[in-house]
Amino acid sequence: MASKIIAIILAVNIVFFTMANAVVCPDDEILIPACAYLLLLANVEMSIELSPSPKPCCDAIAGLTNAIAGACLCDANLDNSLHLANVSVAVTAALKKCGHQSDIKCSN
Repeated sequence: MASKIIAIILAVNIVFFTMANAVVCPDDEILIPACAYLLLLANVEMSIELSPSPKPCCDAIAGLTNAIAGACLCDANLDNSLHLANVSVAVTAALKKCGHQSDIKCSN
């Protein structure tokens, strides 16, 4: 009898764990081209209102929480392929342009 109860509990756990959705960042092949111009301008013009349309970048991170959107942009720039002077400041400025309120600190 105990083994049947354990089997039922295990089956229910498996069902619930497989139904959980993990938040996944957009592919770097999508995120970097969509956000590169916005990040580069944020890097150069820190105190100036960013002029390009942020729509491609904002669309790429739409639906993500502030922290996850920031983490995705930081991860996409781990190798600093855009040669940003301060990745954290550029990511924060880009997030703010997309309506995300995040003061992110990237590790690079």
